[in-house]
Amino acid sequence: MLGIARARPISSFMNTAAICATRCAKRQQSKQGTSHTVLQLSWLFAFTTYLFVLGGECRQLARDAMQLCKVILCEDANDTKTSDSVLLLWDDSERICEATPFTILIVTSFLSEAENNSYFVSHLHPLCISLGTSIMILVTGASGFIASHIVRELLERGYTVRGTVRNVADLTKTYFLSALSGAQERLTLVEADLMLGGSFVAAAEGCDAVTHTASPCLVNVDNPQSDLVDPALQGTLNVLRAAAKANVRRVVLTSSMAAISDEPHATKVFTENDWNERSTLDRNPYYLSKVKAEKAAWNFVKSTSPSFDMVVINPYLVLGPSLGPDLNTTNAIFRDLLSGTYPGILDLSWGLVDVRDVAKAHVLAMENPNASGRYLCAGETFSMKQVVEVLRHAGYAKWTLLPKRDLSSRFFTWIMKILSYTQPKGTGSYLRTHLGRVMLYDTSKIQRDLGMVYRSAKDSVLDTVADLKLRGHVIVKQRD
Repeated sequence: MLGIARARPISSFMNTAAICATRCAKRQQSKQGTSHTVLQLSWLFAFTTYLFVLGGECRQLARDAMQLCKVILCEDANDTKTSDSVLLLWDDSERICEATPFTILIVTSFLSEAENNSYFVSHLHPLCISLGTSIMILVTGASGFIASHIVRELLERGYTVRGTVRNVADLTKTYFLSALSGAQERLTLVEADLMLGGSFVAAAEGCDAVTHTASPCLVNVDNPQSDLVDPALQGTLNVLRAAAKANVRRVVLTSSMAAISDEPHATKVFTENDWNERSTLDRNPYYLSKVKAEKAAWNFVKSTSPSFDMVVINPYLVLGPSLGPDLNTTNAIFRDLLSGTYPGILDLSWGLVDVRDVAKAHVLAMENPNASGRYLCAGETFSMKQVVEVLRHAGYAKWTLLPKRDLSSRFFTWIMKILSYTQPKGTGSYLRTHLGRVMLYDTSKIQRDLGMVYRSAKDSVLDTVADLKLRGHVIVKQRD
């Protein structure tokens, strides 16, 4: 994570550094009998921590100290295996040297565990918390489908979270956030409005990073400009201005595959380099809102050179169990499948990605100092026919109105496109641009840079529908 931990006096930092250094030296002495070098390194790292706390030009001195430690390590290593394993971990520590001031010190204390990087990763954030260096993250639209999972992921990793909602007093919209593990100690909710300039300034103050997810997610609206485009665009700029004023270190923006393209192509494989240039207020206006908001965000970063860098996550169709009681737009697709809304099985396909994976992607993008640019976030491509088959095999056909009639042929797809003009404007536009087409995309960047591994689409579909049933969104009916 690029955010620098705030607060604590320098003396407090140094006292804690001294304690950690002593513990490290004692542990190494008992294991290897090389207390002199380890103690020397530990105190050098304590001094490095002090320099990072001071900031500014002292950071270069800190890096020089790190380089000196590396030289000492190389000279003192008794065998090639130990040297190689230590240097491998060292490379990881250099990449995260911009994290909390304690990060470098923690790397030292775990040098004896150099051959087990997972130990270091799993203990980094809990140790930061135990040392009182909790990192504050702002999550906008915290009660939303994706945002609430990001809040949970952050809390589970030991972060302190400040979430924005439109009305703090409306507990029906936020009660589930307060029930999350760690929420009582490390979650604060504040009010903010996307359309009010300066609304996020107080919320961003004192935060190390911002995850901006708040944005309208609707297909059919009365006024696409005021209901979709303006809140998405102005809300994003308001959040970025607040982040810049607060001097945060990184902003992770939730965009969408909608900003990549609004129409699948038979042969084109879409990547992070592609931009949706076809959406208008009349054609897929939700897609227009996402691409305008993301472009405005990149223009803001380019034109103002703020304190932060920005990473963008572009998920495809996000599904999965909801933490809140409301039914979100994408999960409603599966509700409709089970409720007889569709006349049959249409020739529609989606790149599915579980909301829990999307939340993890946001946190990884926030933590990884090498993360940059845009990241397509999507797992397997599933057709409506595949989704129906998964649900049928799971027994849902017995007590729901799961469609049986196959309307995925070319003839019926042509008929459905004609009939799309009888649907609400947003739905009709979506059907005409997506029926009979499969989106091809390359997500190798997020797998390579962030190490993303996705849940299976089948499991996500089943988890989604089980949650819909649990929350009463699916009416259980016995077929006549």
